Amino acid sequence: MPDKDLLKVKLSEASAPLYAVLDGAKFDDLPSLLFDHDFKHKPLYLDMGSEGREVAKTAPQFVRFDRWDYWENNLTPAQRIEALLDEVIDAPSAAVFWVYSGEPKTLFRHLRTINNVMIPRDADTPPMPDPLDPEGETHGNTATHQQVLFRHADANVIAQVIPELGLHRLPRFFGPASAVIAAPDAEWGMGEEVMMFNNPGGPYNAKHRMALSERTMERIEARRVEVLRFNVMIAMKDALPEKTANIDQGRLYRMVEKSQLAAADIGITSALGVELWTYFALKTQGKSLTHPKVQKHFQYSVKPDQTMIDLGQKIAELNHVDIDEVV
Repeated sequence: MPDKDLLKVKLSEASAPLYAVLDGAKFDDLPSLLFDHDFKHKPLYLDMGSEGREVAKTAPQFVRFDRWDYWENNLTPAQRIEALLDEVIDAPSAAVFWVYSGEPKTLFRHLRTINNVMIPRDADTPPMPDPLDPEGETHGNTATHQQVLFRHADANVIAQVIPELGLHRLPRFFGPASAVIAAPDAEWGMGEEVMMFNNPGGPYNAKHRMALSERTMERIEARRVEVLRFNVMIAMKDALPEKTANIDQGRLYRMVEKSQLAAADIGITSALGVELWTYFALKTQGKSLTHPKVQKHFQYSVKPDQTMIDLGQKIAELNHVDIDEVV
């Protein structure tokens, strides 16, 4: 989990007022929690239909620090930010902080416009329903694109998507804000505990829905693979120090890459599955990648990831250790 103190330092360096968007899906009942701690908040989903109360519990909440909600107090915005991190948020990845100087309602309205994004779809794929109105019409979908929910209140999503948007798409994401600060979970940060993304500036049409191109989607997927390899590499350093101590970073990455690609070829794609596959590959100097018995073992597997995990569990039991001690 990211260090909250590092996040506090980064937030304290912001050049303009801060606002937070909290991911309601990471809390049991975020509106009640914010009410109990007297934070001025408003859901980013305004039209929540007949299931409004239940939807509101998991909806992203826009939080202001320049005023309180119900009970008057003398806390400064900086103190209220610290209180939010200490009293409301367990995992820093459950919030994204926006740096913005201007009318709060302008930022709020902008954030509502990026709740959904348009992504490419195959012509043969039927359009998905509106993610905020699954029982309604497929509003906003076109022959080439479909509307999907963009969980921009999740710092892990920000870490995956924003670095790959490209200069011409970033202004539409930022809108009137000057920067975004996020602290993703360790598995998504690639060694960076707190990330700050600055608005490069440039024209954008606020009336057009934010859209991701096919190339952008490919870059996002490529980044997820890079993150997976990075995390596997770190795991191998911890699990096999005697095997990795004398291997430079570049060579170890290439070994992990080879192992990950071989695992993907037989359907192993989960983080734990790839970690286990790579672990055994390094333990056997790569022999497990091409061993006929290993290949045959996975050839008819319906769920290769689970098969790999089961195999790792059996080996761990034979060695009288927990599977967590293997990787």
